[in-house]
Amino acid sequence: MKLLTLLAGLFLSFGTSAEECNGHLEFTIKNKQSTIDQVLCSDGYAVGYSYYYKAPMWVQYRLTKESVAPNNGRGGNPFKEDDRIPEEFRASLWDYKYSGFDRGHMAPRAAMDETPTLRDKSFLLSNMTPQEAKLNQRGWADLEEYVRDIATKHEEIYVVTGALFEGVNRTIGRGIYIPSHLYKVIYIPSKEQMLAFMIPNEAFDIDDLDKMQVKPALLERHSGLDFFQNIVNSKEKLMEKTKINYCDLLGDGHLPQEAC
Repeated sequence: MKLLTLLAGLFLSFGTSAEECNGHLEFTIKNKQSTIDQVLCSDGYAVGYSYYYKAPMWVQYRLTKESVAPNNGRGGNPFKEDDRIPEEFRASLWDYKYSGFDRGHMAPRAAMDETPTLRDKSFLLSNMTPQEAKLNQRGWADLEEYVRDIATKHEEIYVVTGALFEGVNRTIGRGIYIPSHLYKVIYIPSKEQMLAFMIPNEAFDIDDLDKMQVKPALLERHSGLDFFQNIVNSKEKLMEKTKINYCDLLGDGHLPQEAC
């Protein structure tokens, strides 16, 4: 276990070539707390997975105007275990059954449906955390749509979606930890801007989005990660300490007035 954690830390600290994770780790994440035991590369996204929490700590993915345009639909019910993870550390369908929690995508299916194969890989349980239904099916889904709109408007973005485990630890099934919060950090290269949201794992409406915006630097302190560390350091530090007006990214009509 310690060896795997060390190797994962080295993997993240020294970076991975864009080709190894299909470009999704072009701007790498530095893990400062050794919580990641395995890095998983899928066609549409990369995952930093924790054996202790039996859940993804983060996923990172690159979205473009072209990649978010297709819509290949949900297609059946293809949730399945990820056999790249040792069996004792991975989630199963049984763990979620009767748990009262949704299998919440970290890399969203609607952003991963450029092809049916890519879409189906987004249903691996290594890409899921237990989420409250009124978060997952409402405000969180609206936020994911907003992120896709940013990709369409600004041609290319990089997204980190992550889970935080703070306060009282709760689990489902055979020890799958329930996140206390979910977050998103979005980097928009064309504007040299970064945007971050931190949302409790409870009922959430997109009208309250303004209350959930945080500076990326705050999320780095909570998560123990250094986001997008390949950006020129002076620009990265400035972006991490700035809260931008997220409604200005798309113009009027893309979010409810209350959300701005």
